[in-house]
Amino acid sequence: MSNTLVSSITVIFVGASFFSTAALLFRQSLLVAYIILGIFVQYVEPAAFVENSFIQYSGDIGIIFLLFLLGLHLDPIKLVDELKKVTLPGVISSILFWLISYLFLRLYGYAHLDSALAGAALLFSSTIIGLKLLPPNLLQHGYVGEMMIGMLLIQDFLAIAMLFMIDQLGNPDFNPYFVLLMVLMVPVVVYLIFKAVDLAIEPLMNRFARVREYLFLVAIAWGLGIATLAEALGASYEIGAFLAGISLAHQSVSGYLSETLMPLRDFFLVIFFFAVGMTIDIKLIQDILLPAFLLAVVLIALKPLIYKYLFMRIGQSESFSWEIGFRLGQASEFSILVTEIAKSQQYISNLVANLVELTTLITFLFSSYLVVKYYRTPGNRDQSIIDEEEEYENDEY
Repeated sequence: MSNTLVSSITVIFVGASFFSTAALLFRQSLLVAYIILGIFVQYVEPAAFVENSFIQYSGDIGIIFLLFLLGLHLDPIKLVDELKKVTLPGVISSILFWLISYLFLRLYGYAHLDSALAGAALLFSSTIIGLKLLPPNLLQHGYVGEMMIGMLLIQDFLAIAMLFMIDQLGNPDFNPYFVLLMVLMVPVVVYLIFKAVDLAIEPLMNRFARVREYLFLVAIAWGLGIATLAEALGASYEIGAFLAGISLAHQSVSGYLSETLMPLRDFFLVIFFFAVGMTIDIKLIQDILLPAFLLAVVLIALKPLIYKYLFMRIGQSESFSWEIGFRLGQASEFSILVTEIAKSQQYISNLVANLVELTTLITFLFSSYLVVKYYRTPGNRDQSIIDEEEEYENDEY
C-alpha cells in the first residue's frame, strides 16, 4: 500500500472525526460532515488524493453494503404488508416531487433532459438520515418507523429501477428485448436465490451459528457474490446486493448480521460521501448556489406539506402526518447516486449534476436540524421519550 494511499485514508478519517464533531454540535447528520470534508479538501490540498481509484471503488462497495443491509432489514412477509399501507401516498408523492423539481429547473432555464433526470433524482428521501434520526424504540416497534420504512421502500424500489435503466441505457450493446427478458426473468432469479438460501446458506448458518466470525464471512460472501452475479447477468451490483439482503432477511441471524455489518458499511460510506464532496466542482458553486438553495428551500417547504396532506387523507392524525413529513423532508443519498451514474453515462450535464448534489447537501443540513430540534432522535437529550404507543394509539387506517 503506497504512502499516498495511507495518508489519504488517514486524512479522510481524521478529518471526518473533526467535521463529525462539529456536525453533531450543530445538530446535523454525519453524512453532511463527510460531504463538506470533501469540499474542504478541494480548497486545501486536493493533490494529496491521487489514489482516486481506491476512493471511487471503496465508495461503490459502501453503496453495495448499504443496499445489502437495507434488504437484510426487510422480511419478505412484513414487506408486503408495509407496502400495502403506503403505496398510494408513496406513488403520488413521488410523482409530485419529481414534477416540482422538474418545473423549477425548467423555469430556471435548464434543458428538458437535465431537468427530468434532476427531478427524478430529487424525488427520494434519505433512508440513512430518516432511519438514523429515529429513536430505537420507534424504529424497531413504533408505528412511525413502520410507516417511514414503507415509504422509503417504495422510493428505494424506484431508485433501484432507475439505476438499472440508466445503467442499461448507457450500455453500448443496449437491447430493449434483452432488458424485457431480464425483467421477465426476475421472478425466476429471485426464486432461485431464495431456494439457494433455504438449501445451502441457512443450513450452514444454523449448523455453525455459534461461530460468529463464520456467519460474518458467509454473509459478506453471499452479498458480494450475488451482487457480482447480477452484474454478470447485465443488471447491477446494487440490485444484486439488495436481493441478497432480502433473501437472508427471514433468517434468525439477520438481526445479528445487520448489526455486525453496519460498521463495515459505515467505513466505506464515509469514503463514498467524502468522494461526493470531492466531485462537487467548487468552480461551479457560484453559478449553482442560488438555484440550488432556492430548490432546496422549495423541497424542504413542500415535502412535509405534501406528506402531511397525503397521510391525513388516509386517516392519520395531523401531528403524526407532520412528523412523517419532516422526517422525510430531505433529498436522499440515492439522489447523489443516481446523479453520479447519470453523469458517468453523460445523460446529465456536469453543471446540473453538481446543482443536484449541492441541493441534496442543503436539504440534509436544514432537514436534520429541524428533525433534531422538534422531534425525538437518538442524540437528542432535551426531549423526553414519550411512549409511542400512547401517542399514536388512535392513528389507524
